[in-house]
Amino acid sequence: MNTKLKRFLSTVLVSTSIVVPNVVNAEVNQKYTTGSANYSLDKTDASSKEIKVYLNGEQLEFDVPPVEINGRTKVPFRKIFESMGTVVWFNESDNSILGITRNGDVITHKVGTNTAIINGEQKTFDSISEVINDRTLIPVRMVADLLGADVSWIEENNEVQINKEIKTNEYHAAIKKVLEHSLDQNFNPENFKRYMKYQATHGNMDITQVILDVNMDLDKELVKSNMKTDITAIINGEEITDIPFLQAKEEDVKIVKDLNSNTMLVNDFNKLPEDYKPDNMISVSEINKNNIDYYGAITGAFKDCYLKDTLYNDYMEMNQAFQEYTGKSYGIVDPEGYKTSKDIKDKIRLDYWQIKDMWPLTEDEILYYVAATSIDELQTGLAFRFNTLGVFPYDINEYRRNLGYQLTESEEYFVNLADTRYDWIIENGYKYGFIQRYPEGKENITRRIKRKDHFRYVGKEVAKIMHDENLCLEEYVAKYENQSGYATTEDSVKKLLLKY
Repeated sequence: MNTKLKRFLSTVLVSTSIVVPNVVNAEVNQKYTTGSANYSLDKTDASSKEIKVYLNGEQLEFDVPPVEINGRTKVPFRKIFESMGTVVWFNESDNSILGITRNGDVITHKVGTNTAIINGEQKTFDSISEVINDRTLIPVRMVADLLGADVSWIEENNEVQINKEIKTNEYHAAIKKVLEHSLDQNFNPENFKRYMKYQATHGNMDITQVILDVNMDLDKELVKSNMKTDITAIINGEEITDIPFLQAKEEDVKIVKDLNSNTMLVNDFNKLPEDYKPDNMISVSEINKNNIDYYGAITGAFKDCYLKDTLYNDYMEMNQAFQEYTGKSYGIVDPEGYKTSKDIKDKIRLDYWQIKDMWPLTEDEILYYVAATSIDELQTGLAFRFNTLGVFPYDINEYRRNLGYQLTESEEYFVNLADTRYDWIIENGYKYGFIQRYPEGKENITRRIKRKDHFRYVGKEVAKIMHDENLCLEEYVAKYENQSGYATTEDSVKKLLLKY
């Protein structure tokens, strides 16, 4: 067939999907699986003729052959895509496929549907993908549209000819550099575009660190916002009714899905559902109600500290160890536990009211202090902090000390006294499954000023890893928990990287 006719057919086929005559064979009556339903290929559905597929003149071999169903030719997805330099992942949870092409395009497709998404743009086709003998077969038109290939049908030979020019430049080298780490346990193919963008602005950074940084959302920024409140404050002589604070952009916020995990990540970019309330809560503050606080005062006005009952035994074990350390009868006194989203917002207003009346701050200081206290971690039922602000000015004094303020002798005394308790938990809490949620030196990752009074349960095994490797929760999740659900094969990646 001459070249002009071939190009003409290619154009027609790409615009109308490949249509070939049905060749009826009475012997064709095989059962296949399409998604979760059984699909029967009978003499009205499929052709039994052998279909050959060529890529740039080289015939491709398949373990499941191409088929023609209702006039639509379908070919094995993975083989076609990998032959053209695309790394392929599969997600068993929803039967979806993700491919990253050698040009850096990201393609997703849910098996059993007639749609696919490339770089965020959805495309619709007139035929669905099929699962046949554990292999996904897609309409040839998907190949043409998604991979930008020239596709031709040679009727007299029952051949599909696919042609695509393969180019290599510096951008392809950058793609290869990132994809070389696609077998790393913390590589998330859904973040590939973000890896590439972050790499471009951090040229000297090791790719493993690029991946970790993006997984921790360090490529996203917090922006200044306003929280509506009924409090009137005076900042720099100006009366305002909005409290300034930092928050994630709306489009960057994800809702936490794994609500039963000890390592569920709750921060600016990962929010709990508004109506979330943990199950099986238990009070742990009863142990302290008749004890004398080590400040020398009677701890009379206790608020119940509610935590998930799954961590109760570990909390009590830590409490007993603290009693033995101090040689006193009291344990870890006056903690605050579970709060609803509304309680947390009210607490922010209360904190702000006390701050602006008792400790005048600049607008920037208020911005960062309120950001440091606007935490819905307590809503998980896995975290606790200490209610010291109403008794002693520990919170704000520690904050001011962190900013470089010279504290008075009295302020330093109370800060150091509170630190005794916090330092013990920071040093020993991991033995019982508790970690400091906002540690010093991790402020650029947690997006919070260090807090010595806020602790989080993650379980003994995870806590030990975090302690031994000096990781905050964001780092642990980014390094050890791949939340995409996509998996690929070592052989596929190695072959592609060597070939292209």
